[in-house]
Order: sequence, then C-alpha cells, then structure tokens
Amino acid sequence: VNHSTYKCTAFLNGINIGVGTITINNSLEGGNSYSLIINNGSQVFKYNEQGVSPADNASINPIEILPLGFTLYDNTGEEIPHTAIKGEDIRWIIPREDTMLKVLSAYGEPTFETETTYIYTNTYDMGFSISPTYYSRKLNNTIILEVSYKDNLFIAKTDLTFLKEGE
Repeated sequence: VNHSTYKCTAFLNGINIGVGTITINNSLEGGNSYSLIINNGSQVFKYNEQGVSPADNASINPIEILPLGFTLYDNTGEEIPHTAIKGEDIRWIIPREDTMLKVLSAYGEPTFETETTYIYTNTYDMGFSISPTYYSRKLNNTIILEVSYKDNLFIAKTDLTFLKEGE
C-alpha cells in the first residue's frame, strides 16, 4: 500500500462540527509512485424518516456539504502544489443519471458531456448539492477524478453514501 488515509468526524450534541484527515504515505515506494487523494470524499448523507435531505434549511441542524478537493503526493510523501498542475489536466467526472448529486451552478456548464457523465475541467475543487428527497434507486453516486501530471495519469474515485433513517 502506498498510502493510508485516516479521517475522524467530530460531533457535538449530534451536530457535525468538523472533519480531520491525515494521510500517511509509504516513502519506500518506487521513483514514479504518486498518490492522488480526493479530500472530503467520504461524506455520508443521512435523510430523515420522511426522506428529507440533511442539508434542507427546514432541518433543525442542516449540514454543510463540503466541496471535494484533491491532493497529489509524490513518492516521498511531499504534496505537489496545485500551481504545478495545469487546470486543463484536471477532470472531475460526475454521473448524469440515477444520482443524488448535482453540481453547483457556480461551476458553470460541463466542459464535456457523454451519455452517462458530465466532465468538468479547470477546477481544483468540485462543489455539489444533494437531492432534496431520498430516492433508494439513485445509486450512481461515484465521482471520478483524473489528474495528468508529468506525463502520468492519476485516477481516484469516491462513492458518496446516502442513507435514510429506518432503512
């Protein structure tokens, strides 16, 4: 394993007050071994018994949906600064159908579209909203990140989790 990521979510009186993350990299990996990590990629969204979103303003304590970001590490565990990566070398691939996800309008129109995905480039983070209502059959919630750096393509995936109280 070239890295391990540990995350801890802190709650106070049932309210999410923050997430801490640490990534431990194996510096014994080979010369061209890099690690691409999606930050905030392990979010869980728990809808109430009526299927109302945990981010709904009508909720007692609506949650904040954290945008996804990324970190690229070299084989020594050093972070590659975003300024070293060209915007056109970043591709966020978001599902189009059967998903609980929607890209925020601030990110504009997708750079490319396929029958099944939207592809956004030139952005170091990806903000999104979630469906206001829970749908048990909308299971396509995997976001893929592709980053090209030094003639290599690095790929990371995250599958956001959606739950409904009582299921």
